[in-house]
Amino acid sequence: MIEMKLQTIVKESGLESEEGKTLLDKFGHYEEVAKEWEVKAKKIVVINASQTTEIEMAKVVRKKFSDLRIELEKSRKVLKEQSLRKGQAIDAIARFLQSLLKPIEEHSKLQENFVKIQEEKKAEKVRIEEEKRLAAEELARIKKQLVEQKEILEENEKLKREAAVRDKVELRKREQE
Repeated sequence: MIEMKLQTIVKESGLESEEGKTLLDKFGHYEEVAKEWEVKAKKIVVINASQTTEIEMAKVVRKKFSDLRIELEKSRKVLKEQSLRKGQAIDAIARFLQSLLKPIEEHSKLQENFVKIQEEKKAEKVRIEEEKRLAAEELARIKKQLVEQKEILEENEKLKREAAVRDKVELRKREQE
C-alpha cells in the first residue's frame, strides 16, 4: 500500500518517466524499510523498567530510523541541488540564446516596418513644421497687436496734448473776454 502511494506521488508529479524511475530507485528502499519495520516497531511495547531488552531494541530501532531520516534528508538535498543547478543551467542557456535571437528579431522588425517608420518620421517632421509655422504666425499676430497698441497709445497721448492745448487756448480766450 505504501509503495503504491510513492508511485502515485511520482506518477502524479508530471515528471518524465526516467526522472520518476530515478526518484523511485533513490527513495523506494526507505518506503520498503518503513513498511517492514512498521509492524515490528509497534510490537515493541515497554510497560516497566525491567524490560531492558525491549528498551535496547527500541533504542536500536530509533537510532536506525534517525539515521535513515538524516540519510533521506541528505539525498533529498542532493537531488534538489542537482535540479536547481539544472534549472539555473536552463535559465543561463535561455538568456544566452535570447541575447542571440533578440537583435536579429529587432533588426528584422525595423526592416519590416521601414515604410511605417519613414511615414512616422515624415508625419513628425510635418507636425514640427506646422507647430513652427503656427508659432511664427502667433508671434507675428502678437507683434502686430503690440504695434497697434503702441500706435493707439501714441494717438491717445497726441489727442490728450491737443486737448490740453485747446483747453489752454479756450481758457485764455475766456480770461481775455
